[in-house]
Amino acid sequence: MKKRQYGFMSIELILSLAVLAVFFLMVAPKFLLTEKMQTDFQAQYLLSNLRLLQQKNFSLPHEAKAVPTPYMVLNKTSYELYFDPAAKPVVVNMPEGIVLSSNHGAVFSFNRGDKYTVNAATINISGKDSLAKVIIHSYGRIRMAK
Repeated sequence: MKKRQYGFMSIELILSLAVLAVFFLMVAPKFLLTEKMQTDFQAQYLLSNLRLLQQKNFSLPHEAKAVPTPYMVLNKTSYELYFDPAAKPVVVNMPEGIVLSSNHGAVFSFNRGDKYTVNAATINISGKDSLAKVIIHSYGRIRMAK
């Protein structure tokens, strides 16, 4: 006479845990990614794009007056980076609920390194309950405010 087995086999437990892990990986980012984290991430990304724009601008020769300088156009829910006038701009869209604003217009560019930039400004990246600031100093320093 055979004994009846009670409980789960180890393979059944492993498979059920794998199914639960896949489900958690699909659902968890929506719950774990807070609005503060999103605004901070967007501010860091904007900061790195502004530094790239500044680097591209500083790499241009001083004598080339006819060469258009790279610049950025700030919109309410996105910003456009114009690195090359012949190419299409790089458009970065903000996630839903995150808004951009500035105290100094919507177009940002940098001088070629021999003069101060004329666009000293603060760019606010704001969500419903969070705010991050990217500050551009007149002498070219770009930083994120704490």
